[in-house]
Amino acid sequence: MSRFRTALIVAAAALGASAVLPVTPASADTVDKFAHAMFNSNDDDTVSMTIDVAKVDGVTTIDVDWQQSRCALTETAYVCDSVYRMAYDAPVRNFSFSLTGETRVRADVTYRELRRHCTYVDEQEDCTEQEAAGSTTVEVTWTPTSEPTREVWTDEQGVRHVSKRIDASATGSGFGLTYGPAGSYGVVSRSRTIDPA
Repeated sequence: MSRFRTALIVAAAALGASAVLPVTPASADTVDKFAHAMFNSNDDDTVSMTIDVAKVDGVTTIDVDWQQSRCALTETAYVCDSVYRMAYDAPVRNFSFSLTGETRVRADVTYRELRRHCTYVDEQEDCTEQEAAGSTTVEVTWTPTSEPTREVWTDEQGVRHVSKRIDASATGSGFGLTYGPAGSYGVVSRSRTIDPA
């Protein structure tokens, strides 16, 4: 699970039941930033891509999940070919963040590739897999589609959490294809923790 999705789950749990938040030591005030996007490709409707960017403790990284799946029925079997490309915790040099304007990221990533070929005959599955590696440049722009919302809660250690987020449309490119804004989903958020005085 990506750091962004984990942060959203923790925030939602805190709002509903702050008493069950994990006990963690307080630290200095911090501000972390996140951007998430889910895409279907404009160029190939068999392709989808998910992007998670996190700037935590001043370090910006990106997670990329890319998938292409094609299935067809032949005279003797149902055949599926899938390609998965994954890059996690890749360093990011260019990340501009805004809760009121555009948020942008550009990153050169090296990814792991898994190719999977499966044949289904009479409910029997026969699959083969091949692994490889590659690199690509990923660029994404988030454009707000709502006003920022704000949530505040205090954990058991007295640390105050202030979260702001916006929904956004997203456009981008990567792996030789373009994405969005149609069919895209995006969220941009900022999380601040404030130690008790």
